[in-house]
Amino acid sequence: MEIMGYSERGVLNSFLYEIRYDHNGLDLINEFFTKVSFPYTNANFKVEEITILIEQSFSDFGDADTVLLIDNYGKRQTIFVEAKVKTYCRKSWRIDEEFNRFKEGVSKGKVS
Repeated sequence: MEIMGYSERGVLNSFLYEIRYDHNGLDLINEFFTKVSFPYTNANFKVEEITILIEQSFSDFGDADTVLLIDNYGKRQTIFVEAKVKTYCRKSWRIDEEFNRFKEGVSKGKVS
């Protein structure tokens, strides 16, 4: 089987709908969050409830690919997701390398 596509929002739609309609959806979300690291925090997750907004527009604030509204250990939290598909130039791309470039730019005042 071969599936080909480009859109990051399409990937997010597929991923999130698969989780939504699985009978263990919350367990999958919690397992997913064990794989995610958030800069500048040691966040732990025990999602008890989640609302997912896909392609939500917030006018001048921006258009997030996905917004996750979660009840985490009884605290309401919001996670904005911006997904990227990189299909050109390098054969490999790593998010940690990109984040390090971002931090370097911030430390040099090139990014605000």
